[in-house]
Amino acid sequence: MPSFRILFLFTVIAPGVAAQLTAQGSPPAIGSPVRLVAVPNPRVVHTGKLLWLVRDNVVMITAAGDTVRTTLGDSLRVDLPIGQTSKAGTGAIIGLVAGGVTGFALGAALYQDGCTGGGPVLFGTEPSQICLSKGGASTLMALLGGGAGALVGALVGSNITRPVWGALDAPTVRPLAMRQPSGGIALGVAVGF
Repeated sequence: MPSFRILFLFTVIAPGVAAQLTAQGSPPAIGSPVRLVAVPNPRVVHTGKLLWLVRDNVVMITAAGDTVRTTLGDSLRVDLPIGQTSKAGTGAIIGLVAGGVTGFALGAALYQDGCTGGGPVLFGTEPSQICLSKGGASTLMALLGGGAGALVGALVGSNITRPVWGALDAPTVRPLAMRQPSGGIALGVAVGF
């Protein structure tokens, strides 16, 4: 019967545990950016470069050059940068509003009345084929200015980036020893995710 347990352990359970351990990814490299975050109310405690990470012990160097040594537990966690995000959407919204307001003001200021056939001249001295009222000219310019402003704002905002942080989910591994009813001792490993 013990040989069946060992066979079951190595053929069914061990590959699953190995797959879970590799799914977690490799630990962060020395020198990679990390930050320590207080867990109960998420606030950044320290940000810097990793010097050492073994189990729940962390040594890092901050931007100021200070060395921080701490033990992770229920109150701290390690975050790693998992990507970048830009301000393109925010820039587009700001550009849309600024361009729309500027276009509306320009449309109202540059409007000239005198379109042939009783309508206004949109710009310059030549009568336009499209005769617009002052409100129509201002609205058209607001739409054109808003579109151009949104494009420029998105381009500028895409150059403003910041890192996106994610928690390091390291598996916890602890040894187990249990007394068997037959009088022996069973040894094992508990892996938590």
